[in-house]
Amino acid sequence: MSAGNDDNENAGRREEGAERVVTGTSPVEWAVAALGAAILAGVIGYLAHDGLTGSGAPPDLSVRVVSTLPAKAGHHVQVLVLNDGQSPAAAVDVVGELRDGETVVEEASTTVDYLPQNSEKPAGLMFTEDPAAFRLVVRAAGYTAP
Repeated sequence: MSAGNDDNENAGRREEGAERVVTGTSPVEWAVAALGAAILAGVIGYLAHDGLTGSGAPPDLSVRVVSTLPAKAGHHVQVLVLNDGQSPAAAVDVVGELRDGETVVEEASTTVDYLPQNSEKPAGLMFTEDPAAFRLVVRAAGYTAP
């Protein structure tokens, strides 16, 4: 009989627990919802401001030599391609020339696929001649708008 009484008591507890239904939104849920709404409003505001006041200026591209290293096929010139502008650039053509006076002895080129605004990316130029024996000129030769 005591087992039967225990079952009845447990059933009664379960019924009591089932009656307690939490309704409404907790303060933590309201705080998380408010934070999400504030972040969303900030992102929309930033995008709207950037879209309305963007300068529309072209990318400001430059190339800097980082190092020159010997390689099996000649010489590897590591360069850093920089975009200091407020617009991105795609298919950035980088050209390097080895010059003896005004004569171009050798030319190498590479393309950087995408260069966001205010960013930099490393790239490499390969020469068969030793760049130390000549004047090395590197530059960004062109780009397309993404």
